[in-house]
Amino acid sequence: MKAAFYGGLFFCLSLIVTGCDSPSRTPITEDLTLGGILIPNKTLRGGHQIYDAYCRRCHGMNGDGKGPLGRSQNPPAANFQKGFIKFASVKAGSLPSDADFQRSMRHGLRGTAMLKTGLGDANLHQVTQYLKTFSPRWKTEEAGSVLAIQANPHTSAEQKRGAIQKGPMISLKAGCEGCHGKVISNVQTGGFKSGTSSEALYRVIAAGIGGTGMKGQEGRLSNEDIWALVEWIRSAQNL
Repeated sequence: MKAAFYGGLFFCLSLIVTGCDSPSRTPITEDLTLGGILIPNKTLRGGHQIYDAYCRRCHGMNGDGKGPLGRSQNPPAANFQKGFIKFASVKAGSLPSDADFQRSMRHGLRGTAMLKTGLGDANLHQVTQYLKTFSPRWKTEEAGSVLAIQANPHTSAEQKRGAIQKGPMISLKAGCEGCHGKVISNVQTGGFKSGTSSEALYRVIAAGIGGTGMKGQEGRLSNEDIWALVEWIRSAQNL
């Protein structure tokens, strides 16, 4: 994984040095209603500039993930034309919240070419609104409802041990083993792209991962069971 990542990064840098780049998209010249909210053209123009500077080489002129650098990446760069992003706090496949876009940009995605950025709040807001212009879904739909991260009921050491012991049984109940096997994928390597905090793991389990077979467990598992899975996974990684 590391070799592939650094090899891809070297290729990306080589393309930049040699001047290979994708053309810029035609600027947007009007205010747009996206996700049911009127976005001023000034905001979209600012987002366009930021996108060109930091995102276009991977995600492409049209936000399809086919920029000159994105084509070589494994996993590939995100395709914003689909409307959803993989790691969000809404039901998998729904339009993400602004905070979902910004969390990926602030912290990056582990094991991918998506590194964290140093953009400030104002710039993050502008580029977030601009990303919405790539998918027609934002013209007719609103962002999905954010799934609340409820309190962890396993607070004492004894309760945590009990939750960890129940983890494999709950995994079987949720159907996790059908894809991940008896040990959840990447538990031993710590390769969780959206982070290893308790909240990040809860979010992935509850909401699912957009565009994949990872379906959200909110409404299928109780809050207690979701937190038991989180405790089990974190225990396996000594987190």
